[in-house]
Amino acid sequence: MAVTDTDYSATLALTDVFDSSVAQDSGGVTQNGVPQGNLVTAMSNYVTNLNATNAKLDADTGVTDVNYATLCNLSSIGSAGYNIYQNGVRQDLLVTFLTAIETQFEVLTAKLDADTGTSDSDYASTLDFDMDTTEISANGIHDQGDVVDYLNEVYTQFNALLTKLDAD
Repeated sequence: MAVTDTDYSATLALTDVFDSSVAQDSGGVTQNGVPQGNLVTAMSNYVTNLNATNAKLDADTGVTDVNYATLCNLSSIGSAGYNIYQNGVRQDLLVTFLTAIETQFEVLTAKLDADTGTSDSDYASTLDFDMDTTEISANGIHDQGDVVDYLNEVYTQFNALLTKLDAD
């Protein structure tokens, strides 16, 4: 068997702006700074699309496992565990959430590798990413560009995962 849906990328790809050439006041997430609301929106969009991907995998008849949402979903960034809002983000909670992004993505890719319904078995080895914990830690974030770089990597690898699912 294989993944039967072929519209993962078309329906769930993330398109937020991560571009250092975009003026900060244009609403982009840039290397020179991230308006707090835009950072929260970008992270919320990721949660929404990751969780939708997990639901889609659970419903996909070619995928054997049906507990992707249970094991791989992320809680809302406004939930009690994160308390990240448009008008404020505590640095320690931001780092906790960024770490959870990596952890849940790795759970998802390992699960896809182990699922007998997927043809590919190299999701983790080709798509997993690591947060630079020397630049992003609860004790200090080197600069806003490090968070932007990390989110850019998250988005890039998530979109690559969707493309890989479409091809599987």
